[in-house]
Amino acid sequence: MQYTIRRSQKAKRMRLSIKSNGELTLVLPRFVPEIAGKAFVQANRLWIKRHQDKLALKVSDFQQYEFITGTGLVFFDQKKYTIKIIRALNSKPTYVLEADQLSLKVPHKNSQESIKSLIEKFYRDQAREYLSARSQHFATWLGTDFNELRIKNTKSRWGSCSSKKNLNYNWRIMMAPKEVIDYLVIHEVCHLKQMNHSAKFWALVESLDPDFKIHKKWLRDNQERLLNFLQYAA
Repeated sequence: MQYTIRRSQKAKRMRLSIKSNGELTLVLPRFVPEIAGKAFVQANRLWIKRHQDKLALKVSDFQQYEFITGTGLVFFDQKKYTIKIIRALNSKPTYVLEADQLSLKVPHKNSQESIKSLIEKFYRDQAREYLSARSQHFATWLGTDFNELRIKNTKSRWGSCSSKKNLNYNWRIMMAPKEVIDYLVIHEVCHLKQMNHSAKFWALVESLDPDFKIHKKWLRDNQERLLNFLQYAA
C-alpha cells in the first residue's frame, strides 16, 4: 500500500489522512519511528480501503470542457446522464430527460451559453426535488419543519438556514456522493433546532450522521472543484 509520510512537530499520535483522489498520508509525531508507522498503516488497511473507495473522485469528472453530444454529467459522484445536443433554428432552449440521456434543444446562435444555462436548470430542478425530500425526511425525524426551500448559485457556500426557518442549498451539491449530500441536509436541518455551531449542535448532527467528519472533509477537499463547475466552461 503506497502512502506518503509527513512528520509533525505538533502531532501527539499517529494518524491517517486520505485526499479525494485516494492519496494516503501517514502523519507521524516527531519521535515515532517509521517502522511503527508502517505497522499502523497495515493495521488500518481495511479502514483505508473502505474510505478510499468512498471518497475517491476522478479529476476528469469535473474538468471544464465544452459540452457536446456524448458528454457525461455527474450526479451523486458518478457519471449518470449523457447529454445529446439538438440544434434548431429559432428554438426556445428546452431539455428532455429520457432514461439516462438528457436531450438539450438549443438554437444555433450562442449554443454553448444556451447549453450551460439548460444544464444548470436541469441540476436545479433535480436538486429541488431531491433536497426537498431529504430535508423533509430529516426534519420529520427531528420533530421539526421548515418553511421555504431555495436552490441557489452561491459562490462559496453549500447551504444555510435562516432564522425564519428557510433552507438554502447550492445546486452543485448534487455532484457529491449521496452520503455527503445527506450530511449537508442534516447540517442545515439541525440548525432548525440549534441556530449555532455549539457542542449541542454537533452532537445533534452526529446523532443523524455518525461519519459527519468524513463527509465534511470530503466537501472541504472538493469544494473548489465542484463550485467551479459551469463557471469557466468553454
